[in-house]
Amino acid sequence: MRTRIVLLVVSVWVLGAGCQSTLSNTASLPSAGVPELQITSPVNGFQTLEDAIMIAGYADTEFVTVNSISYTLEQPTFEIPTPLHSGMNTILIEAGNGYSTTSLTRIVERL
Repeated sequence: MRTRIVLLVVSVWVLGAGCQSTLSNTASLPSAGVPELQITSPVNGFQTLEDAIMIAGYADTEFVTVNSISYTLEQPTFEIPTPLHSGMNTILIEAGNGYSTTSLTRIVERL
């Protein structure tokens, strides 16, 4: 979602009165909303014997970060393989657009 703020500058010179009036200046400034991020897999509290897990979801941004590693998305849906260590793993998934960041956490246990 983009919002545009438009400022318009008009200078008026009134003949005979000798005065000039400035109303504003023209500019267009984009603003961005909060990035959408959804994780479809794994569910929080998932348990596995595997040494890696696939993080699957949706983001309306160009980049997603999983545990501080950035990935470029070619499409909004993604699947990112993520290594697991033995025991409890906290996985931080982030989507940012340069203005704000949306973060989600998943706890996965490798048995």
